[in-house]
Amino acid sequence: MIDTLEAHAKKHDVKVYRYRRSDIAGVFSLFGDASKHGISKTLASWYPDLQRFLAPPRNFKISEHYHMGIFDGFALMYTHAHLTGLVKNDYEN
Repeated sequence: MIDTLEAHAKKHDVKVYRYRRSDIAGVFSLFGDASKHGISKTLASWYPDLQRFLAPPRNFKISEHYHMGIFDGFALMYTHAHLTGLVKNDYEN
């Protein structure tokens, strides 16, 4: 599905970016914890409206909370903006 969307975008001259989990972790390691929970806490500190969606840390017995997709989207957005130079490290410790 992703490859099909990418091919369609390229056919219409739309620039496509791909990021790995390691890219996102690398960007967020600049701000502390690069785990999914750490990233969600960092994002919630930057965007207080997200705090109500924070889930408690999970272990292998607990499935991922459905709100984590919100943080995945914000993390991807910030990673793209950071790696393409659209934002500076305004939030960096």
